[in-house]
Amino acid sequence: TTLAEGADFPFRATILVDWLHWSDNGQRPLAPALFRNIAGRCGRAGAFTEGDTIILDNPLGSSEFTAPQVRRAWQEKSFFAPLTAEVSSTYEKLREATPYVELLRATLASQFLAVIAENEGVPDLTENFIARCYATRLGIGMQDEMKTIARELREGGFAECEENGVWRLSDLGRAANESELSLTTCRLLISTLQSLKSAALPQNQTHRIAFISAQLLRALGTCPEQSHADLKNVLLSRRSRFCVKPGDFEMVLQLWLRGESPASIFRTLPFTQRSSRQINIDEWVEGEASREQAAASWQNELDKFVDFSRHVLEVFLPWMLRAAERLAPFAEAETLINWPQAARFIEAGVDSDWALQMLQKNAPGTRKSWATLGRHAQDCTAALKEVGGKYCDDGQDLLLALEWLQMNNSMSLPRPNRRF
Repeated sequence: TTLAEGADFPFRATILVDWLHWSDNGQRPLAPALFRNIAGRCGRAGAFTEGDTIILDNPLGSSEFTAPQVRRAWQEKSFFAPLTAEVSSTYEKLREATPYVELLRATLASQFLAVIAENEGVPDLTENFIARCYATRLGIGMQDEMKTIARELREGGFAECEENGVWRLSDLGRAANESELSLTTCRLLISTLQSLKSAALPQNQTHRIAFISAQLLRALGTCPEQSHADLKNVLLSRRSRFCVKPGDFEMVLQLWLRGESPASIFRTLPFTQRSSRQINIDEWVEGEASREQAAASWQNELDKFVDFSRHVLEVFLPWMLRAAERLAPFAEAETLINWPQAARFIEAGVDSDWALQMLQKNAPGTRKSWATLGRHAQDCTAALKEVGGKYCDDGQDLLLALEWLQMNNSMSLPRPNRRF
């Protein structure tokens, strides 16, 4: 059901391992609307024209639904029964003064860009697109919105339209379509990349990735594709009470790439250190706090930071870095950093390919232990010295990771220096 709420990935197939699910009324077959929503997660214009839903005929569950004499009837009702109510269109809100209008327009523009990519050479494409929109079926006028989008495509150099209504993408348009960003965000990203060419970039690879990523967050953190409310608020208002300020982005990213946990990064934030709360942050982290109300306030702030790390650092920022790789040629910014590598590092929270391999193999230890070993070219002595020795928690995690690596002799990976 979480998948049904919307996953922004170009799935080729959706595999449903069980057609029963738990609800407030106990175990029930999937409702037809819910099943269609899950099935609709696969297939996306610009990636896959069609998608497949594979349903495992799981025999487990209440006999009320799984008994041989009723099983097929319940499945057909769940998968193929007609919907009993008309589904609304999200584009109904285009005429309303809501915060979502900008996002809806950006989404519509991206969808049309993807349609052009799959239908170059088709005449009267705009009219065909409008006619096939579900919103049009509901009587929602789309002509004005599409005129605006068509103008943006031409003026921005993304595509050209011939007299017979045939649209053709430019190289920029193809890159924009692959980035999955709106036209406005693509232009903003290119402008940001151009400004970065004249910036004084750090020589250290990790610091350079952190510096550029921080600049992208400041420039793109309020774009329609960015859905984390606290990040938007802190960029738009100095009165925001969010614990991470725009000036902290680079420091946070440096610590994140070194494998530090969200809790340890939160502890070092200027917002945290300057707080006048009754309970000091160090007392709370060390478990010495006894006043429940004050302790709860710290926990609430930490939860917000963890949410920031998951949504912004692990998802949004890698997306922007991968989009930057596609759009960098149009800003002559291809060599600023290794864009795919930077995206992988930010996504995983490490700063070396070696550490990335360890995490991908689900090795024991922590991000910090592998990141530290990777930075020191697998020199155990230097790595242990950085984390504080083999008797602290981080040191124990590092030794656990090394022990696992020693046991996996068949792994074609660099071997660490075991001497310590």
